[in-house]
Amino acid sequence: AAVVAPVVAAPVVVPPVVVPAPVVVPAPVVVPAPAPAPISAPPGVSTEGLSNAFAAIPGGLTAEAAQTVTTALMAVDTTTAQAFVNTLSVLPAAQAAEVLKLMSSSTPEEAKATVQFMSTLAPGTEVALGTTAVSADGKETKTFSLDDDAPVAGTTTDGVEVAGVRSATTGKRTVAILVKSGQVARINRSKSGIWPDLTFPLLSGKLSGVAPGISLPADATSVTFEPTPAGLNTVQQGSLGGGNVVPLGLPFTFKVQSDSRSARVQFSLPSIKVGSGQTLGYLYSISSTTGGFAGYLRAPAEFDAGTTRQTWTLSTAEVADMLVLPVALQPAFVQNFNADAHIFSGPDEFGVDFGEAGPAFTTFTVVGPQVGTRIYVYSPVSGGYGWIEASGVGPSGPPLN
Repeated sequence: AAVVAPVVAAPVVVPPVVVPAPVVVPAPVVVPAPAPAPISAPPGVSTEGLSNAFAAIPGGLTAEAAQTVTTALMAVDTTTAQAFVNTLSVLPAAQAAEVLKLMSSSTPEEAKATVQFMSTLAPGTEVALGTTAVSADGKETKTFSLDDDAPVAGTTTDGVEVAGVRSATTGKRTVAILVKSGQVARINRSKSGIWPDLTFPLLSGKLSGVAPGISLPADATSVTFEPTPAGLNTVQQGSLGGGNVVPLGLPFTFKVQSDSRSARVQFSLPSIKVGSGQTLGYLYSISSTTGGFAGYLRAPAEFDAGTTRQTWTLSTAEVADMLVLPVALQPAFVQNFNADAHIFSGPDEFGVDFGEAGPAFTTFTVVGPQVGTRIYVYSPVSGGYGWIEASGVGPSGPPLN
């Protein structure tokens, strides 16, 4: 019989189980944030009091920014530097940081002037916080908010219950507005409707250190301040007829928007030392009948011996767009060429004709600069003031008698 070989099944090969190697995720490399760049001060002046300001600046100051602040502190005397640190040390952190941030992007002149201004800041004065953007006309505009972070609550103001007023805005206070050359400051009315006194330090040029101040009426909705307005012609810059005006620097601009044209705005500017025989004066621009620049009038300022500042008041209509020019006024005189020269009540065509100014070669004392075609003078004939046509007079020495 045939022998049948047994069927042998092929062995089953089971592949080995491969356990994947664990994925090793490298630990993130933590790079410590660089320590804020320190600033230095003159010997004997500690900057430790500025820690609150540093804490409010994300990342602190860059090395370049810190050097700018250091240079400014080193450029002043020890007393001024210490007063600056003391002032910033008691300001709220955000306000102190605002000052340092402005200084860090300023020119050396502006940073030094900021130190000098802040060193003289009256206790309780605030520094407004601003946001910067480029406006439609290409100007770098810094918009400031006058509202604070205090809780909103009802309060009584002048005996009247007022709802929704922030506590820090219910009392009269002073707020400093810091802007550099080339910037424009715009300040809007606060939610409380109460305007604080505003001060605007000039940080560059011949007027560096001068701090104009204004008090606004409740009707004012906004105020714009430009420390270095561009595009001014030579007359706007201070090249004025009459011979009695010496500009102390370039003018600056105020523009007040208001719900009322008759509400009053008070200006306050410091007295500035001028040359022997000269008198300090502030001129403000007036507009022509077509709305353009017509010239400058002397501000009707009163000197306050207590503050050593000059103050004057104008309507909101007059300061809707106004240049202010600090000047030194020096003695000047003109004579009329003939008896046909007339004297008027005003500088434009609406001035009343007072008739002939006086006999030929009468000497008139120049009181204010030329506006349009007329010069503001004192007449020895009438014993009063008026405007005389510049074309009918010429420079003269003082009267002989």
